Amino acid sequence: MIKKDLVIKVSNITGMNVDEADYAIVTMLNCIKAGLAQDGKVTINELGVFKALDKCERVGRNPKTGEIHTVSARRSVSFKANQKFKNQLNEV
Repeated sequence: MIKKDLVIKVSNITGMNVDEADYAIVTMLNCIKAGLAQDGKVTINELGVFKALDKCERVGRNPKTGEIHTVSARRSVSFKANQKFKNQLNEV
């Protein structure tokens, strides 16, 4: 499922028009991004936990040429699914 499919599904379920559903989804995603940037963690009950992780600078290697270079420090996101959510996935 891509965002367009999700927008149409939300629109059909809620009775919103497609533009309103798109706005709602974009707003929710922006709130998750802002929460990760500010607090480093966003918990959505019955779905799971998004966490911002700090990755340290490290030495990397180009597998094709063997050239060694430094991979800069960065932030990434992890998601851990709630147990209820995992159970629902396994029932389908």
